[in-house]
Amino acid sequence: MVLKKIIAVCVIFGTTIIQSKAQENEIPVKEFAIRLSSLSSIDFVYKHERKPDRIGRLRIMFSQIALSGNNNNTSTSLNTGIAYGLEKRKDLGSSTYFMHGWEPFAVVNLSSANKNTAGQITAGVGYLLGFGHHFSQGFAMGLEVIPNLYTNYNLNTQVKLQGFKINSSFSATSVAISFVHRIQ
Repeated sequence: MVLKKIIAVCVIFGTTIIQSKAQENEIPVKEFAIRLSSLSSIDFVYKHERKPDRIGRLRIMFSQIALSGNNNNTSTSLNTGIAYGLEKRKDLGSSTYFMHGWEPFAVVNLSSANKNTAGQITAGVGYLLGFGHHFSQGFAMGLEVIPNLYTNYNLNTQVKLQGFKINSSFSATSVAISFVHRIQ
């Protein structure tokens, strides 16, 4: 009789330990998002959970890719960038959350027309502020803004103009909406 009680206690205790270890080793959440701040500014965002409510965030930015030409004149331009940061989340209800966190970034803007190449390299850091809402387990939407501080280096091969400046930016026109697909 005593042996049965000891076995029962060991089984209950062992099951509890296994369940707690399984919860600790849960599969991290991954999210893919399309972020739009205008119809000509599309970002792709990959998010992965590092800890509960701590999300690593990789953002690939595309503002412009263009190629045009007529007769002997051709024009090309490319504006792209990358950002990586840590998004922290706070629950505001059952499916709504507030997100914030630092996001360093780098952007390259190159254009070429009539044998003249101009470019701008931008590096900076932004602070993500936004809200998200889960409509289902696999779909969410977010509204966010990223005020930032950045520096530019300008280059123009025709004029031999080069310049360096530091700027900051906070604008309501940079509010973005995100469509998020969540994978668990």
